[in-house]
Amino acid sequence: MRIRWLWLLIAGFSILCLEVACRHRQTGEINVDRIQSRVNAIERHLESMQAALRGKSLDRAQKHHQSAVKILEDNRDQLAAHPEIDLFEKRVEKAGAVLCYEFVNIPLAAFFDDVRGKDIGAARSRLKAARKEFERCQDRILGLDDFVALKMNLDSAPQVLVGLEGELGKVALAEKMHAFKRDLDEQILSIQRKIGKLEKQANQKELALDVFRQIRAVKQNMENRNEFTELPEWATITADAKASLRKLDVRRASLVRRGKVLWLVKNLMPDATKKAFQAVAVRKNSSALKAFQKALRGFKECDDMVGGLLEQEPGLARFSFQMEGRKKTVAWLKDHCMTSRVISDWLSEVLRMVENTVPKASRLASRAMAAHDQADALTLFSEAFTGYYRCHEMLTDILKKEPRMAWFTFRWEGDEKTVDWMKKHCGISRKIAERRVYKISGRKPKPPKKPEAAAIKIESKTEAPKKKSRRKTKKKKRRRRIRRW
Repeated sequence: MRIRWLWLLIAGFSILCLEVACRHRQTGEINVDRIQSRVNAIERHLESMQAALRGKSLDRAQKHHQSAVKILEDNRDQLAAHPEIDLFEKRVEKAGAVLCYEFVNIPLAAFFDDVRGKDIGAARSRLKAARKEFERCQDRILGLDDFVALKMNLDSAPQVLVGLEGELGKVALAEKMHAFKRDLDEQILSIQRKIGKLEKQANQKELALDVFRQIRAVKQNMENRNEFTELPEWATITADAKASLRKLDVRRASLVRRGKVLWLVKNLMPDATKKAFQAVAVRKNSSALKAFQKALRGFKECDDMVGGLLEQEPGLARFSFQMEGRKKTVAWLKDHCMTSRVISDWLSEVLRMVENTVPKASRLASRAMAAHDQADALTLFSEAFTGYYRCHEMLTDILKKEPRMAWFTFRWEGDEKTVDWMKKHCGISRKIAERRVYKISGRKPKPPKKPEAAAIKIESKTEAPKKKSRRKTKKKKRRRRIRRW
């Protein structure tokens, strides 16, 4: 019995040992499978991280790396039995460094893409992100092979950004310059339209002044645009604009001269002519003298103005206009104003002679006739001779230059007299005074210095006559000689 129970006990123990051994073997197989599954999971996460990095998805890559690290940390005791656990841990750690590297590299690469795309705002934000990640990951990526290249690219990025800012600044400045050019072209076109209106009607003072001010404002605006001087196109734009403005200003000045001529014809000349006719028609010498002086101022202004305009533009002499229903030219107007000025001056001199010089000489002669002292009489006759002499010489000179002045009448001692009569009267009185002086002193009186009367000469034409060819002149002379013979 005892042996039987012993065998049963041994058999039971053997069965128990066999069961325990089987269970232990099964547990070992289960632990190996679990370790391998954890290793495979970490491998998958690392591969997914690499795929995410190739797709430049940093957030997804970071999640996969964090999952791999978590599996490694949670199963470190079990994974400790893995024969390549050290190499595996280094691989996970290197994957973290690569991930950190890409956190710098991907924004930096995007920064250079934004620079090439001229997106300065995005480039600034990319560079800021890359710098921030580099400060965080510098210690981890220091040993990587691509660290030096990454650091050089990161250090050169600010200069690239500055270059982009300068380039974009030039682009913006160029766009601003082209906008200014479009506005400049519009202003020049506006000036051209206004000058077109002036060409249709030159006598528009306000419009001409507006054109002058606008041209000056456009020039000043161009000179003040110093920010465009560094652009190469600015010199061409300003040169073309200044050339156009110069031509427009020349046209404006020419039209202004024509406008002044029309103003003279419309305003100044009618008033001066009216005063001249009033002077001729009035019977009182003093009133006629005042009217002639007013007319003289008008004709003088016309003569000076037209003369100045012709000096500026000789071709203006051919400009024609309507005056009193007839077509006239500026050359005719110049001659007309000059002639009217000279005649008005001469007639004023005649009236001054009639009103002052001759009456004074007559009074001196009367006093000399009544004087008892020979010395006093000699002095008075000499002064009277001087007055009559000047009267006769001046009237003789005037009538030589303009014989038609002989018909001009004035009042003398209540009667109407002419210039021709006054010339003869002064001549006779001069001879009488001369004989009286000779009778008293035995010497003829010295004639006074010739007064500067009528310094302006009347010319038939303003323009110089064209010279005839010498050949034609000789032919004409030969023909005349033949006819004479």
